[in-house]
Amino acid sequence: MPLHAQTMTKSEQMPIAQVTDEAKNAQLQRKTFMLLDTLKAGKYEEAQKMAAPDLAKQLTPETIAKLWENVIKTTGDVQKYGDTSVVNTINGDVVIVETMFSKTTQDLVVTYNQAGEIVGVNVPGLQSVEQISQDLIMALSEKNYTVARQNLHPFLKGELFSEQIQEKWENVIAQNGAFKSIKDVTIINGFGRQNGQLVTVTVEFEKTTDDILIIFDGSRLITGVNMAVE
Repeated sequence: MPLHAQTMTKSEQMPIAQVTDEAKNAQLQRKTFMLLDTLKAGKYEEAQKMAAPDLAKQLTPETIAKLWENVIKTTGDVQKYGDTSVVNTINGDVVIVETMFSKTTQDLVVTYNQAGEIVGVNVPGLQSVEQISQDLIMALSEKNYTVARQNLHPFLKGELFSEQIQEKWENVIAQNGAFKSIKDVTIINGFGRQNGQLVTVTVEFEKTTDDILIIFDGSRLITGVNMAVE
């Protein structure tokens, strides 16, 4: 048999990586819907077991219940799902589910690490960047690092867990003294390539008053935080 007779035409060829990605993405979507159904049913212990080990250690079923109930309080109950997409990255993958709640329609974003474990869940767009920024600082001041992490961009969630956030905040406190209050919040719109926002939170510490810069993308997810440490 001539060699060229064994060669697939261009239209018949499918790269192995493409097949692998399609299978992986389908699995991630199934896992995402399983998580959402678990949250809808109030089975928070099962939801905890679906998280990556580092995250599961920080999230008690009670914490998951509180976070989810805070979402539902604003959006209403989940009614149905719309379009779903998967974004594959070097550090992990992101599944975006258009979710129809009883009061609004929002994208629900679930972040996975390289091992296919859940490292974060976001519902962007529920709060203003001003409120998100203040909630972040207050969560840090109350040592609630799991809550402080919840509005991070999925790519950051794949890299930053509560322990790293705690270490950075403790460095701030060691240099500036104990947190006292938020003095002011200013916002610059149209910041960066993604038409995001730059929020400056002026914070009073025991020893000084300094600014913490929080960068948001166009979806109101935090893509960077510059804390007051030299």
